Amino acid sequence: MRFTATIAVVLLVSVFTVRAQVPITMATNWTVSLDECLHLALRNNLSVQIERRGPAAARFTLEGAYGAYDPSLVLSNKVSYLDNPGRIDSFTGFTSGSSQNWTESYGPGIRGLLPWGTTYEVSANLYRDSGTSYASSDQYRDSLSFTLIQPLLKNGSVDSSRYMLQLAKKDLKISELAFLSKVHQVVAAVQLAYYELVYAQENIRVYQKSLELAEQFLAENRKRVEVGALAPLDEKLAESQVATRRAELIASQRELDAKENALKNLLTADFVALASVRLRPAAALVALPEPLESQPSWERGLAKRPELLQARLDLERQDLSLRYFKNQRLPQLDLVGTYGHSGLGGNFGNSFDDLTHARHPFYSYALMFTYPLGNRAARANHEATKVAKERSLLQLKKLEQDVLVEIDDAVKLARSDFERSDATRKARQFAEAALEAEQKKLEAGKSTSFVVLQLQRDLTTARSAEMRAVADYHKALARLALSEGTVLERNKLSVEIK
Repeated sequence: MRFTATIAVVLLVSVFTVRAQVPITMATNWTVSLDECLHLALRNNLSVQIERRGPAAARFTLEGAYGAYDPSLVLSNKVSYLDNPGRIDSFTGFTSGSSQNWTESYGPGIRGLLPWGTTYEVSANLYRDSGTSYASSDQYRDSLSFTLIQPLLKNGSVDSSRYMLQLAKKDLKISELAFLSKVHQVVAAVQLAYYELVYAQENIRVYQKSLELAEQFLAENRKRVEVGALAPLDEKLAESQVATRRAELIASQRELDAKENALKNLLTADFVALASVRLRPAAALVALPEPLESQPSWERGLAKRPELLQARLDLERQDLSLRYFKNQRLPQLDLVGTYGHSGLGGNFGNSFDDLTHARHPFYSYALMFTYPLGNRAARANHEATKVAKERSLLQLKKLEQDVLVEIDDAVKLARSDFERSDATRKARQFAEAALEAEQKKLEAGKSTSFVVLQLQRDLTTARSAEMRAVADYHKALARLALSEGTVLERNKLSVEIK
């Protein structure tokens, strides 16, 4: 699985059959395979479409976090006035040296933040001084300077911008895993719904055969009653059996309708377009043995289960918070440095000539120390994050244990359902043989209609139980794959987010 930059879903699967490409609203009966159902669900399922927006939103949040490093353009225009009263002469008592001056300044600048926490500012300024101190003409000054501020303690190894960027990266991965988890759930849900539809369809056939058998038996009993070989009561018993079987067939048809709607709801975002379509499974289910061992399944589950991967990323997220809030407890020590050149002249050209020839350089450097008194907010955030991490660790441990128990239950259930499918197959075969033998006895006058009818009911029950066991076995395998996090792998599907 690979997560790349732009959010989209590419399903690396085989090409649809021609039938799947034709608008299904044109057909009243559509024979559909499980593979086609999975394709449709991954393209159209509303839950998948909703969850797909999560990584897209997280991607924009990540892009926004990078915005902290976008530089800012600063334009300034300032006019200042100073009326200087001068000083009082101690001998004469008169005021001397008074002045009234104006200063106009213009200048663009660029300021911003670098990825390692350094704040920078590049500024260019032009000044025009005028007033009584500059009687002959105006004075022009200009400067070009570059200033860096590098935090050494607080905000040195990590600051709020880097912290938010790292969190956004983790959140993107978490949202991608949440989307993958939803895909797993939908694929498993489609499998379960499809197997239920297969069972319901097979159950219809079971009850149809049961009704046909009952009607055939009724017709035979009527002939026997007409010739006096059977009592009228036997005919009534056969009629009761036909009515019961017809009622069971009607109930199974209603169950089939419900199973169809459940599958349609997973396959489409427009239920009306599928409402009149009859879905028919492409093939009957067969119970084939699968390797079912807890230990390999545990290893797969712990390595691939999306919920576990999300929980581990959440722990990494807590570590980022812990590192950030620990850094915020430190005092602030900043190294500040400025370097530039200035110019002076009676006009702008002269001052600019000084600047371009770097005749008057200037620089400064300083250490600025700030110690927060109390600093309770930073210390409280750090302690709260430590508790949150401990809680996340316990939640991860509980989730891992829950996954192990879930997988173990799923393995044992799949084994049991496979054994049950084999047992019900044999039970159905015995029921068929018993009914055939009893019908021969009835024809020979050595049995009764009541016994034959009872064996017919037993055969119907055995056939339905066999279909139920086979469907349950396939459902158990689907749940096991969901518990392991191997749903896509087992169905030969690959989801790529790019």
